[in-house]
Amino acid sequence: MKFFIKKLNSNESGYSGDKPNQRGKFILIPKTCYEFFPDHSAAYLNDITLVELITPQGKSILRKYDWHNAKHHLGNRPDLNRDHDEKRLYRSNALDNSLGLDRNIFFICSKIDGKYHCFSINESENLYEYLLLTYKTPCITEDKKIDDHFDLIFRNVTIENENIIEEDLFSAFSEPEPKTLTKDLILTESQFRELVMKAYNYKCALREDSIVFGDKIILQAAHIKPKRQPVFGPNIPSNGLALSYDLHRMFDEGMWTLSDDLSVIVHPKIIEQEFLGKFHKKNVVTQISGNFFQPDLEFLKFHREEEYGKFDLRN
Repeated sequence: MKFFIKKLNSNESGYSGDKPNQRGKFILIPKTCYEFFPDHSAAYLNDITLVELITPQGKSILRKYDWHNAKHHLGNRPDLNRDHDEKRLYRSNALDNSLGLDRNIFFICSKIDGKYHCFSINESENLYEYLLLTYKTPCITEDKKIDDHFDLIFRNVTIENENIIEEDLFSAFSEPEPKTLTKDLILTESQFRELVMKAYNYKCALREDSIVFGDKIILQAAHIKPKRQPVFGPNIPSNGLALSYDLHRMFDEGMWTLSDDLSVIVHPKIIEQEFLGKFHKKNVVTQISGNFFQPDLEFLKFHREEEYGKFDLRN
């Protein structure tokens, strides 16, 4: 098993001198270790993608992984004057609390099925002196001692189904400039559902309401362009709507669709039925701006041309 190993520096842990919490916290990924983490695209300024981190407590924490790549855009962006070229995995309260991260602590992770199982080693643990002597610079490596420690930590861990998605991610999602995040990233089913629910404030896009009981929200994340073969609509929020079960089923049956200005179009053969007809010309509004969340015009066009009215063709 391969591991990414890095001792965190003061600047990565938000210190200014010896004063903590003076700036944002991150893990700087050196170029020699880029291959271990998801790819970015140089086509997008300051490209962002996501990393799913699994902690020893079984928590699944979604974090943003940024490529500050202004160096690659200086020639065509006169507003840029700094030649940044570095990748940072941004930390969060959930991650720091789960791993006890701080300066001089070793952050270690291993990639399994696209997820990064991570843990830390601090100065009070037996393995710390070994790491200090063996790994003076960040690297990707195989190591029997670390492998054994990893097995001890994770052998009985049950991974939670829901992702922890913290508020700081949504400001990145809301940026108008295209990025891998908004164009090419494919999320898991649980990530797709959570982000679609967030986009509509956990309420049905048409009814603007939902049934909530404890931690249960009785809504579904509908795909605008279906996932079925051979269509393969992607798991990204711009291909999603938060809908109650009945409205989801009617949408999939093509009894209604959306215009490019997000106005509901109820099929002429259904419009007289008040249950659905009352939503005709209603505008759907997302609660978070940015093209990562707004229904994509390409997916809407597909639904209008390929899905809308198909219920009638079966008669």
